[in-house]
Amino acid sequence: MERDCTKMSPAATLTVATIRLAAQPALAQIKHMNRLEQVLAAQQAQAEQVDECFLLDQAEQLVSVIAGNIFLVRAGELLTPLLVDCGVAGTRRRMIIEKWAPAIGLQVREARVTLPDLQSSEEVFYSNSLQTVRPVGRLGDRYWDNHDVCDALFRRYLEDLS
Repeated sequence: MERDCTKMSPAATLTVATIRLAAQPALAQIKHMNRLEQVLAAQQAQAEQVDECFLLDQAEQLVSVIAGNIFLVRAGELLTPLLVDCGVAGTRRRMIIEKWAPAIGLQVREARVTLPDLQSSEEVFYSNSLQTVRPVGRLGDRYWDNHDVCDALFRRYLEDLS
């Protein structure tokens, strides 16, 4: 079944992966074929019947989801994890940082992000080339029902299509 790229995906339910991403600064930001950590996290997501897993590095910093980059809205600011030791700098992440967020009046700050930062965020979403942006609706007992920034970014993406 082909996905309708003019409709944003529904809010996702996530868990935190038990596996931690290994630090390898030489491979940070690069999409490479060594994806075993993501395969194991995807098995966990399937076993727990959730849509995605948040991935942490060895220092317990948020890096990404299995197949995408994370964004948090906190106090009117858009945050995304620094990708210094691991993680992939996706094409949609770049579009959000360079084009779509500035177009809606938001600057993006790359920062070290922790689980407490995530839990205290007003809105959470992730991006990838298949879903563009997808809101996060739940992580354990934490629910998010505000997806205003994610909606606005998706509308900017749709404007780029026309």
